[in-house]
Amino acid sequence: MPKIDLHLHSTCSDGKLAIADLAELIKKSGLKYCSLTDHDTVSGIADLQKCLEGSGVNVIPGLELTALFKQQEIHILAYGFNTNGVDTILQEKQKITDQKKTKELELAKKIFEQNGFFVSDGLKITKNKPVGLIIALDIYNNPKNTEKINGLSPEQFYNNYQAPGAPCYVERSGVAIKWVIKNFRGECDNLILAHPFNPVSLLIKPLTIKDIECLVGLGLDGIEVYHPGLSDEQINTLKEMASKNHWNYTGGSDFHGKKNINEELGVVKKDYIIDSFKLYGY
Repeated sequence: MPKIDLHLHSTCSDGKLAIADLAELIKKSGLKYCSLTDHDTVSGIADLQKCLEGSGVNVIPGLELTALFKQQEIHILAYGFNTNGVDTILQEKQKITDQKKTKELELAKKIFEQNGFFVSDGLKITKNKPVGLIIALDIYNNPKNTEKINGLSPEQFYNNYQAPGAPCYVERSGVAIKWVIKNFRGECDNLILAHPFNPVSLLIKPLTIKDIECLVGLGLDGIEVYHPGLSDEQINTLKEMASKNHWNYTGGSDFHGKKNINEELGVVKKDYIIDSFKLYGY
């Protein structure tokens, strides 16, 4: 039985293991196929391929893209591409995102101050943090806001002030899913919706079956069926959807190398090994 993991992260994005260390773990795990899917970067792929050369492990070029759908963040797994072509598009994507995030931060700061909050001067955007989180953390850590926050939990703070319809709501910046599909379609053999029922944040609503069908209908090639954040029932539902609609499908551990989380390559949960996938070109 082949063992597969098409969703791995390294220190090139938010993982904890360097490429060389991840490569050694991949060898020990006995994977037949693997894919490094760092967030919005392909910088580690060539090094991983070099480290695994002659090991018998098939490395599929991969990438996890951030996009917006209905003003909520979703992730798209891209597979099978030339890294040079994809990197050029990633640079354009980052440029657009940074411009929008800068404007979002300026507007959010103004609105929060109008609503009686103190916001630090000199706040700056960062690549992997949403603007809403940057400004919320700043407000939370400012003693001048203690009385106004009045013991609210982060989720309560979001619902009271930052959720759609709340007084400090600002439309989230980034590139829309249609932009991602349009620009990466010609470079990538496969565009796969990552962990469909498992949102990227506790503050984001899970996608519905209709949402999943809509996203694939927009031009995605399929869905990630196997993921540790999904229940057995959800995995079975996704398997049925992929089979019924003849979609491509993948699976992965979403490995980050975090010491406080029990992570194992090629496995989504105890004794549940990922042993199949369907992608164009593989």
